[in-house]
Amino acid sequence: MADSIRQSIIDAIDTQIQTILISNAYETDAGLKVFWHKKTAMQQADCPGITLEDLKGNTEAIAFTTQINYIILNVRGFYVGETDGIYARKLIADIIKCLGVDVTWGGLAEDSRQVESTDDIEIEHMERKVSGVEVSYEITYLSNINDPYT
Repeated sequence: MADSIRQSIIDAIDTQIQTILISNAYETDAGLKVFWHKKTAMQQADCPGITLEDLKGNTEAIAFTTQINYIILNVRGFYVGETDGIYARKLIADIIKCLGVDVTWGGLAEDSRQVESTDDIEIEHMERKVSGVEVSYEITYLSNINDPYT
């Protein structure tokens, strides 16, 4: 059976986010370790790395047979050490650059846009060994009403 449009978009995001590598003209190698819906705290061995969560957004009918769907995507980048914020800003820039390569995800979505980012460094552990940043996106796509596959 074919994947839903949403799953196809998530697969495209997963493939794209893994291209965040210095060898691909990014500033970090955060794409080496990508986790979806990670429920445990990031460890030093997971860094640099990225966690992603796709959250359910709203759905609204725009015609008799068509609805617009919204996905909220939270992207968190984590790293070890570095306390002056330079790496954090590089990581934010890499995420924004990466997710802006194709905002329609191969024609599956209508648009993707950044809705929020935290330039402040979030502390994952009290010992301040693992730090992170977050960028949130809203992705919109169309489907037939009550049919996530078309």
